[in-house]
Order: sequence, then C-alpha cells, then structure tokens
Amino acid sequence: MRVLLYVRVGREIEAEDELAIYWLTRAAENGHKSATYLIISRYYSGTEGFPKDNGKAKDCKRIGR
Repeated sequence: MRVLLYVRVGREIEAEDELAIYWLTRAAENGHKSATYLIISRYYSGTEGFPKDNGKAKDCKRIGR
C-alpha cells in the first residue's frame, strides 16, 4: 500500500512525503489502527519517505496499544 499525499502545484501534482507522514502520524495519534500499522511498518523498513528508525517504530507500537 502506497502512502502519499498529493499536493496540487499549478498544473502538476507532486507527492509530498513530509505531509503524508504528518497526517498519517496525526491519524495514528487519534487512534486510527491502520495508520499506526502503516507508520510502524514504514519506520521498520525505511520506505515511502520514512527514515529507517527502529526506535521510532517501537515508540509507535507503545502509542498504538
């Protein structure tokens, strides 16, 4: 599953990884289980704009319980 937020810039649409991470994190903080799972898996794998960071992944697991 690709997690992206697309932002319209003039006639082009660009993927904005930082905004996607921001909104996905907000959803997880508000109890959205799928968002929490996506964040954890992306931090473990270091894909789709997320840096590989096992510590952050573990923190997200604690928050998502």
